[in-house]
Amino acid sequence: MRNSNLTRLARRAAPLCLAALLVGHPAAAQDTVRPVVGKPLQAAKAYLAARNYAKASAAVATAEHQKSRTAYEDFLIEEMKGAIAQQSGDTDTAMAIFAKVIDSGRVTGKQLQSMLLAEVSLNYQVKNYTNVVTWAQKYYKAGGKDPAVRTLVIQAYYLQRDYANAGQLQQQVVDEMLAAKKTPPEDQLQLLAACQKAQNQSSDLTKTMELLVTYYPKPSYWADLAYAVQTTPGFSDRLALGLDMFKMRVGLLKAESDFMEAIQLALGDNDPGRALDIIAAAQSAGVFGKPGYADRENRLVALAKTQAAQAKAALDTTYKQLTTSPATTSQQLYDLGVQYCGFKQYDRGTELIRQAIAKGDLPRAGMAQLRLGEAYVSAGMKPDAMAALAAVPQSTDGASGLANLWMLWLKTQATLSPA
Repeated sequence: MRNSNLTRLARRAAPLCLAALLVGHPAAAQDTVRPVVGKPLQAAKAYLAARNYAKASAAVATAEHQKSRTAYEDFLIEEMKGAIAQQSGDTDTAMAIFAKVIDSGRVTGKQLQSMLLAEVSLNYQVKNYTNVVTWAQKYYKAGGKDPAVRTLVIQAYYLQRDYANAGQLQQQVVDEMLAAKKTPPEDQLQLLAACQKAQNQSSDLTKTMELLVTYYPKPSYWADLAYAVQTTPGFSDRLALGLDMFKMRVGLLKAESDFMEAIQLALGDNDPGRALDIIAAAQSAGVFGKPGYADRENRLVALAKTQAAQAKAALDTTYKQLTTSPATTSQQLYDLGVQYCGFKQYDRGTELIRQAIAKGDLPRAGMAQLRLGEAYVSAGMKPDAMAALAAVPQSTDGASGLANLWMLWLKTQATLSPA
């Protein structure tokens, strides 16, 4: 959370006790104020309201010089001195005086809450973070409910590197906002993520990053989530191309080497149609064609075009053979469906993939279900994509994690255009 935001909260919270100090409070029956003390204190009050601190202090000094002062008169003098110190920016003096006034037991109710709130915010301003927590606990005990206090306490814990307490409180804030159907502020989600990262709470961190991309879909957050999926123990190399396609879709594929690797993966997966899509994206983004790389890029492009032409020419013949032969396997249907999808013939391609999955004996069926969802995404068919991706079974190979990434991204899209 940005320190500037919290400083504003502290400055907003601190003056709340001023109003309480200046309106007075009930006195006990034996508590009286003589005019020689009361009149200069009233003058000090007026000067303070006008922000004339020098005259306010002089008026208090007049009251303080009176002889035979009662305990109640001393209490009022201290109270006014604290108000002057606070409003004039003498934080250390204000904190010391307010502590004495609070400990006197003479202030109660809303006035006590306001003074405790001032102690919380003033201690935050001077970076006494341990005291922030201590005074906040007293504030809550006195019935205080200003949400600014919890914000300051969370940051106080965080700045002391007490990530466990900071994270626990910040999680409560986020949960409450979500339950109330409110959008958590981005900086609060960032702070929660920082606490979780500091404690190596990977699963909780992923949930927070999912909230960040849901409400604030920035490339950096997508990159963090993609990295989390890729580095999950058990992530299969077979999903490397699918992850690259996701990165390309959300704008994370940037370097020439990244595009080259994705093209090679597509060709290795016998999916030359996808390879051509990646080449087109690299060329459109101006990544391909730079000096020093053109030769190897041209060789790879030529290879992709050759394989694509051969595969496309054989598609319909292979389709007739496989759909009429009783010996056709689910793997053959799936591989052919992938090729059709790569060439943007989504109707036939998704039909073949569904048939392959329905046979029930397809190896790596979860990955096949994921590929079906990706095909619907490429076709611009959002409802079908969501349904297919939601059907990817939970797994440790990364398929379900990648499916979840796609679903999160789809939720941020009002409409979906074909790739």
